[in-house]
Amino acid sequence: MHLDPSTAVPHAFVSHAHADHARAAAGGTIYCSPETAALLAARGPVGADVVTLDWDRRLEARLGGEAVSLSLAPAGHVLGAAQLIVDHARHGRLVYTGDYRTGPGDTHATGAPVACDALVIESTFALPIFAFPDRAATLASIVEWCRATLAAGQTPVLLAWALGKAQALIHALLAADLPVMAHGAVHRMCAAYEALGVPLGVADGRLRAYADVPKKERAVLVTPPRTRATPMVDKRKDARIALVSGWAMVDAAVEQRRADAAFALSDHADHDDLVATVKTTGARQIVCTHGDGDVLAHVLVTHHALVAGALDVAPIDTREEAIG
Repeated sequence: MHLDPSTAVPHAFVSHAHADHARAAAGGTIYCSPETAALLAARGPVGADVVTLDWDRRLEARLGGEAVSLSLAPAGHVLGAAQLIVDHARHGRLVYTGDYRTGPGDTHATGAPVACDALVIESTFALPIFAFPDRAATLASIVEWCRATLAAGQTPVLLAWALGKAQALIHALLAADLPVMAHGAVHRMCAAYEALGVPLGVADGRLRAYADVPKKERAVLVTPPRTRATPMVDKRKDARIALVSGWAMVDAAVEQRRADAAFALSDHADHDDLVATVKTTGARQIVCTHGDGDVLAHVLVTHHALVAGALDVAPIDTREEAIG
């Protein structure tokens, strides 16, 4: 059983539907939550056999010739994001978090640490400099920035991933009664969310695709970051650009997008959240993956007297995800 592998394999767990974690969907058999399966199908053809695990279901299996029980817990990252729980009679419990964030979200289930003996945790924002501001306050600031921009006769453009971040923003904007339009990839994912029971204004027409909005009509535009250099954004004379990302805390990322504003809103855990999650699980062995896993492992060993190491994996290529 491979965990979010970078290529198709005979058996893989896919933690969520972001493209950089779902390449195993090209073949073999994948195991995932029902929501992840639906979102993968909405993004394009799935070449793999799909086995879905409901949140309250256990799957008895054999891994490495021994019996194990597999189950899922919400990872709090995007809709359908799941932690894999592997219970083994002799070795105890292993948890793989996948992309993770503690706490609730208006468009996905609440992520929370799961008690275990061994923990494999993603560590994208593991550096101590990443201390994200309060999520609700940041969303409120984004809404007010958009409201002020519209009032000034300009078009607010929010650069955000097509799956996950965009839906959280659109939910907040619609709740504030602001007009919203979405890039086609974002609109398609919002429709998929609605089909899974998360209302985002698609069915009632409050959210429209960018192509369906008259050019002279102003509304908040939610679009993937890669569109910054396309005519949709770059040629719009009245556009004001905001980067919405955990990377907004890094000046170089803001400069790269030539943004007028930046908001540090992330679907990932920050440094303190990662450390607190590890300690809450009670894990005796920790493996940190992706991002700055070596930094997180060092902190856990030197400052918290835990047994931890980093798994050296190839850097995640987010360009495919940016396309949405």
